[in-house]
Amino acid sequence: MRDHREPTTTWLPSTDEMSLAPERAVLAALDANLQLAIRSLRAEYPGLDENGRLIQDPDWEPYVPPQVPMIERLIGSATELHWLIIQFRTTLELVLHDGSLDTRQRGERSDEDDDIPF
Repeated sequence: MRDHREPTTTWLPSTDEMSLAPERAVLAALDANLQLAIRSLRAEYPGLDENGRLIQDPDWEPYVPPQVPMIERLIGSATELHWLIIQFRTTLELVLHDGSLDTRQRGERSDEDDDIPF
């Protein structure tokens, strides 16, 4: 059973998209590698649920491989990073195509943030 949070699509930026924002190439490669890492862990350790937690597996009793407890954290971190990449791409698209993000959305200070006027 596939976790609904598992990354399911790979995006490849066009040459034009990369000329506007070269970081897209590295982020696309990272995103694809995250998907492969999650899938390979699930394939190698079928005794795990869709979130990487150990289910009862008679083949592993009484011995559980020592790396198994870390898999849940790896899958969770990879999934979280996938969603951060999506957020970055969305924000980048807004900035490049619309330019409508104000300074607060970009994480910059505006004069309105000052408590003490000078």
